[in-house]
Amino acid sequence: MNCGMWWSRNRCWVAPVVALGSGALVWALVWNWSNRQQGNRPSRGPFALPAATKAGPSPEFTRESRVESAPDSERTPAMVAEILRRSPSDATPEERAIVWAFIKKAPAKEQEALWLLGIDEALTWIRGAEQAGAEVESGLLELVQRRDYPEALREFALQHLGVWTEEHLAGAAVLEALQKLVVSERATKIAGQSLQVLCRSRFAESQMPWIRDAALSLATDSAAHPGSKTAAVEVGGHCGFEEIEPWARQLLVQAQGVGEKMVAFNVLGWVGSRGTLEWLEKQPPCGEGLAAAAQKQALHTLQERWAPGRTGGN
Repeated sequence: MNCGMWWSRNRCWVAPVVALGSGALVWALVWNWSNRQQGNRPSRGPFALPAATKAGPSPEFTRESRVESAPDSERTPAMVAEILRRSPSDATPEERAIVWAFIKKAPAKEQEALWLLGIDEALTWIRGAEQAGAEVESGLLELVQRRDYPEALREFALQHLGVWTEEHLAGAAVLEALQKLVVSERATKIAGQSLQVLCRSRFAESQMPWIRDAALSLATDSAAHPGSKTAAVEVGGHCGFEEIEPWARQLLVQAQGVGEKMVAFNVLGWVGSRGTLEWLEKQPPCGEGLAAAAQKQALHTLQERWAPGRTGGN
């Protein structure tokens, strides 16, 4: 089962969960960002990429359902807030330029947390300007590629670019940039996140050989960021690459947190062989609730696939 098939089959339930959890994820990222500025960096899961909210005039986009934890005047300038109240499909180039300027101009350190609260709203609005597709793509790419921008802003922009590539056939420049980020940002989480975006995008079907090679290369790179290696293992599992199975085992053995264990169990369930089942049955039960549930599901999936009497596998 390739990436595109997996996402198409599951997005009917994944999308509502993402929409419902967006506000909480935005708050978590901003809280984490604030603590990092104070030298107190809490533990984060391997997939702390913020969830982008849905663009356009749908219920998810109404001001009543956005994160309203801080007044507009505190997280966005008055002129920007006024523009964001209107439909992006009716916006002029000048109005979009004002919103882009707000997104790109990082405030003083003590104001960063409130600024980030407005970023997801602004990026969601920008992404709704479908009449300016080339501008949306180039603007988001600039945000992602600029290493001098705050990490949180780059992650927000990458997530919104990912939603855009799921809903639109983006230009060749987007594909080239995503592939370059996977290769050049291995020391950061951006590489793995870019590979995940590529896996979910409309490029996925035609780029499957490239995704396969990139996932295996990133997962086996000892110098890569742990979050990117974990993301590569998950992409390999989603796409059904059986070659990723040994690295899912290794991820499970070396896992430092619940998130990594869940990814490992999921991937083993997706691509595991009879040998995987025999190995997994010998592993001790997990004590953490979510990881334990993933372990149970992986075992169930493999037992169903490799029931006694069936042939195939090792």
